[in-house]
Amino acid sequence: RWLGLGLVLLGLVLLGASATYYLYGFKARSDVRKLQELEAQLNVQQAEYVPLAPKGTPEAGELAQVRSADGPQPSSIRSQALYPGESIRALYWGNPLAYEPRSSLEAALVQGFSPVDQSSAAPVSSLSIPSRIVIPAIDVDSATAELEILDLGDSRAYETPKYLVGHIPETPNPGERGAGWYFGHLESPIRGEGSVFRDLPKIPELLRQGEDVYVIAGNGTTDYLYRVTDFQIVHGDDLRLYDTGKPSIVLVTCIPRFYYDYRLVVKAELVGTRKAAS
Repeated sequence: RWLGLGLVLLGLVLLGASATYYLYGFKARSDVRKLQELEAQLNVQQAEYVPLAPKGTPEAGELAQVRSADGPQPSSIRSQALYPGESIRALYWGNPLAYEPRSSLEAALVQGFSPVDQSSAAPVSSLSIPSRIVIPAIDVDSATAELEILDLGDSRAYETPKYLVGHIPETPNPGERGAGWYFGHLESPIRGEGSVFRDLPKIPELLRQGEDVYVIAGNGTTDYLYRVTDFQIVHGDDLRLYDTGKPSIVLVTCIPRFYYDYRLVVKAELVGTRKAAS
């Protein structure tokens, strides 16, 4: 009798766990769909803006854009600062009284960079390998390591990064032409390899709110500043390394939690450089 009762209770527990996992799976898929919808919205917004062809050589710091025919007229901003400094964040433009200043740490991290011309980026494999990745907006400050290729017998794969951000060594280093690829765990409850990119999924929402998100990639002697431009949601089976054609970095993590069958791919372009602090 007690054995039978125990089996019934065990069955109920397993049934409850299965139902909970199924319900969570439904929510997780819904979260992925929301990110995909946000990706599509941002792509449409970016497509509405077309660069205004300059006449002659533009003055340094001049920015000009034109929107679709039913939008605003072309505008020009001269001597525009590269970084907003202590100005009001885009999130609070509609309600300045609710403005919360950037933390002093974040402000310090993105200051001191000099603008760079992307066309003058260094050739691949000419600069030092990365040693550190910092993303102030989501409190990431991590060492980086070159990922080795593991021999699995009938196949090969890159090792997974442990407690840090992994760089694919065949892709460009910071400051070089092309796209450098970086991988990090969203979480690792079974292998216990850390959760360095736990908050990477927050970046799409920051972009939706009009926030500038910066990534600092350093090699010990020079820091390179990248501005996040967009993101993609792709199935793990469809992920392929590619080159963006510009000096950039690509950050990748698995989503959603407990399923990990999709990949969040965040892209950022090189905008500044500075000498690393000693």
